[in-house]
Amino acid sequence: MAMTVPVVQTDKKRRRPLLALSLIVLFTCSTFLFPYRFTLPVHASDSQAQQHPAVDSEITRIEGEWILKWEKGVTRDQVHRVLQQDIGDVKLIHVHDAYRVMVIRVPDDTPAGRIPELHQQRPGLFAYIQPNYTYQAQIKEKTLVVPDDPKFMQQKHLAMIKASEGWNVARENTDIVIALLDTGVDATHPDLKGNLIPGINMLDESRKPVDDNGHGTKVAGILGAVGNNEQGVSGILWKARMMPVKILNQNGVGRDFTVGMGIRRAVDEGARIVVMPLGLPQYSPHLQDAVKYARSKNVLIVAATGNDRTRVHYPASLPGVLAVGAVDNNKHTLSYANVGPELDVVAPGKNILTTAPGGGYQLVEGTSMAAPQVAGLAALLLKQHPSWTPDQLIAHIQATAEDLYTPGWDLKSGYGLINLASALNTASTPDLSEPNNSRQQAATASIAGEWSARLSGDDRSDWYKIESPYAGTLEVRVSFNGSPTKPVHMTHYVGNEPDARKTDQLRTDGTFTLTVPKGVSYLVLSTDTPPSGPITYTVKNRFRIGADKYEDNDDKLKAYPIARNGSITGTLHRDNDQDWYVTYIPTRGKLDIGVTVDTIRMDTVLVIQKEGEASIMVDEGNIQNGQSEYTSQEVEPGKYYILIHQYDGHPVNGEYQLSLHYQAEKTDGNEPNNSLDEATALTYDRTYFGTLPKLSDFDWFQFEAKEKGAIKLAINNVEQGAELRAVLYDREFTMLEYKHFKPTETNWTLVRNLDPGTYYLRLDALEEIRFQQYQLTVQWGSPIVYEDTWGHWARESIEKLSRKGIIHGYEDGTFRPGKTLTRAEFMAMLHRAVQDQSLELPREEVLAERDRQFAAMKDADPDHWAYEAMKTAVRYGWIVGYPDQTLKMNRPVTRAEMAVIVNRVIRQVESLPPTEKGNRQTFADVPDDSWMYPDVMALREKGYLQGYLEGVEQNHFYPARNVTRAEFAVMVDLIFVE
Repeated sequence: MAMTVPVVQTDKKRRRPLLALSLIVLFTCSTFLFPYRFTLPVHASDSQAQQHPAVDSEITRIEGEWILKWEKGVTRDQVHRVLQQDIGDVKLIHVHDAYRVMVIRVPDDTPAGRIPELHQQRPGLFAYIQPNYTYQAQIKEKTLVVPDDPKFMQQKHLAMIKASEGWNVARENTDIVIALLDTGVDATHPDLKGNLIPGINMLDESRKPVDDNGHGTKVAGILGAVGNNEQGVSGILWKARMMPVKILNQNGVGRDFTVGMGIRRAVDEGARIVVMPLGLPQYSPHLQDAVKYARSKNVLIVAATGNDRTRVHYPASLPGVLAVGAVDNNKHTLSYANVGPELDVVAPGKNILTTAPGGGYQLVEGTSMAAPQVAGLAALLLKQHPSWTPDQLIAHIQATAEDLYTPGWDLKSGYGLINLASALNTASTPDLSEPNNSRQQAATASIAGEWSARLSGDDRSDWYKIESPYAGTLEVRVSFNGSPTKPVHMTHYVGNEPDARKTDQLRTDGTFTLTVPKGVSYLVLSTDTPPSGPITYTVKNRFRIGADKYEDNDDKLKAYPIARNGSITGTLHRDNDQDWYVTYIPTRGKLDIGVTVDTIRMDTVLVIQKEGEASIMVDEGNIQNGQSEYTSQEVEPGKYYILIHQYDGHPVNGEYQLSLHYQAEKTDGNEPNNSLDEATALTYDRTYFGTLPKLSDFDWFQFEAKEKGAIKLAINNVEQGAELRAVLYDREFTMLEYKHFKPTETNWTLVRNLDPGTYYLRLDALEEIRFQQYQLTVQWGSPIVYEDTWGHWARESIEKLSRKGIIHGYEDGTFRPGKTLTRAEFMAMLHRAVQDQSLELPREEVLAERDRQFAAMKDADPDHWAYEAMKTAVRYGWIVGYPDQTLKMNRPVTRAEMAVIVNRVIRQVESLPPTEKGNRQTFADVPDDSWMYPDVMALREKGYLQGYLEGVEQNHFYPARNVTRAEFAVMVDLIFVE
């Protein structure tokens, strides 16, 4: 039984852009990031081009508004009385007695979970209760300046779907009405007005459905711009009867209730096809009810899957709706197009030229622009086959589509790219699954798919491979075109298991419920003997996720234990499913609770309740943060209950993860040390743990320097956001160092030389540090030249060369030993290392030529700090310039270059002849015919490489690796300094 949770507080009033219906205006932006980032709308006029078309959809629940449908036999007044009794002052916004639906507004203080509970608490009264959502569209478009001549050759999408070939068979249908549920249509557009009939304005029925946004006019042009009229573009249908149904305002915003009623009105006005270029990530019973109404009247609904890199939106994912995705000009699924098990087919959705308000034309893109192409194909098929049902239309469009990824159905393109030539030239629906007579040949099918096939002659078995992302139940409905001439067996296998899990025999239409695990299952339809005639059948799959392993935990008394530092993956698998968990907190501390979901269809609500106290509700999930919920609560010892449920109570095929992280309030073993007199005496090389639980708290420490030396003071593990402040004083209370941690900083290291004496360290923070101890360590060592060489393997050589003036550090007191050495730095260090050596200058004519070459170097600037060192290097022949007459002084030096230059200097210092090749042991990565080989081998034989360069192994030198400042310092010390 569901429990009513007393909610006394919310984190903030529900302000989520909560999964509401969004107009999938099929333009995506290059900055649109997965999964759920949205940008501000940019509207392009006809005269101003945009470089990248885009759509951003923000989905919102309307606060306090609910859609209710009451059961047959119940009156409006009965419903109203119950609402007034159970809820209070309920206002009726809209009421439609014919459809038994109403929109109500409840008082602001009504708990969020109270309305969905009425459905369960008042059996027989309500068919469904759901939030009222909004649809919102935000568009960026690429504008085209239109000349007077026809634009057919620019409509590349028509060639992709073989429109010209299909038009040889059919190119118009004025026998049926096609409803466009959108922002209205510009009825004055010269390329549209001949194909429009009077429409409906669901926002204000006293006004015409004028398009004050633009989206509807673009959709209309793709579907039915007048063809062969010597102007503009051509629609899929050259002649048609399109009925605009305006459900969205000038901002592209509309309400869930209006959309559902728009479907009903379109059907009542005689529409045979309804095009819906909009969608909702979250299930809407009101929308499904309207779709069922349309299907009951033999009306086909064609809907776009959506453009936000997630699962197929509603209504496209509802049973019986033809779900349309989109591909680019290379027939690759658009990166932002929604895909999933409900996807039927795709159509072009990139750079589609179509009509625009005001008589112009624009390039558009997205799944909304693919949907009208499929609707147009369906209309042409109805011209050929007026009696076809929506199921027959869907099956034929699927069967004649062009495979894009794998044969048959796949997750990214459904059954493939629509093909007008194939669809209109094929008299009947082929069996798109053949050959699939064995497990190895099984055709891929979807857990939410619908398809038609046949058994005939020797083709007595059809195998289908179905992969489920979750464990659950698969409802399989099999219907026959007439009575089967032989009994048909339906068999279920799991994975590679040889034995069937279930077998049923069919002599007429039937529905079966199968238990399927996560992963691959097989469905087989077969006959024992060849049938006397073809047995044509249709399969409709419906999947429902299974219960998680923590059920039954729908009641607080059955709450499932969860570790206070643990996580659980659960499902909300049935109507009004409530998952209760319990954890025990042993001491005062902080409890972080987070809920994440793997689909934005899940709109979870998190409730936390300490035993015996009122509860706290957290409901801040939205598309931007992936529908995640998070709260951090200070907790006292005791038992805590955690409730997870779906906001509207509807089950979702998806999983949530509940994660807990508990931190006990830490103690500070250094207390009392709140004043100088109480300062904690620090011992070197020991780690101290502390807290600052109050803003008035100060932690004082002291340490002694018995001789001149260096300290390394490290503060680590600081709680983010605490903004710790650290001050180092000498015994005269002169401030030596001050550090204010930024909110994101958690660590700080100070290396500093100190004279003998007593020193004090004071810590305080701008936010309390109670649940995470900071760590303080002080180390002592000999005086140091550069603070960042403490403990470094090259420290001795670096400090030795520094004292001799051969190397220098940076102004901030660092040496940066791991930094790449530039040619200027390299030659300056080498020049200073050998400047006292007696080096013999080359002959005068050689020296003059080298001086001339150096003077010609473009970057040989006399004001450069390394000018003299570079000049010396060129004069002695250590280096030469590049062919473009530059020295490239800031270019890194490789190990190969270092070996060659250093060996040249060694030979000059030691008056040795040039190094020659010989039979020497070599490195595996230094070929004996390479330019560097003699010099690298010479240095190796003298012991100058192994052990002095990081990463050098027995058989590898890594010649292309850049030399670091530390490596070269050691090399110079080893070779040139006594």
